[in-house]
Amino acid sequence: MPQTSAKLSRSVQFNADLADQPAIFPIGNIVSTSIKTSEDLGKVIRQRRKAAKLTQKKAAALAGIGVRFLSELERGKPTAQIGKTLKVARLLGLEIQINER
Repeated sequence: MPQTSAKLSRSVQFNADLADQPAIFPIGNIVSTSIKTSEDLGKVIRQRRKAAKLTQKKAAALAGIGVRFLSELERGKPTAQIGKTLKVARLLGLEIQINER
């Protein structure tokens, strides 16, 4: 059980650190979008990156991730790492929320 608490604790710290960082490319108001698949998320990320006039190479460098990861994320790879995905979303001024159905 202590191991789970430690993992949760690190997770909460990571999210708190991430929340304190301003978005690098806020692009104004965006209507809430329902994401049901990894492809839906990838499409939103790609649209937002292009609206910010960023190449995949530049966006990846700014987010501290690889171009391959960003490319796979935008294509809807279902096993994309959540931590890196959150970095990209934050960079592009996006926030991910979870709501009950």
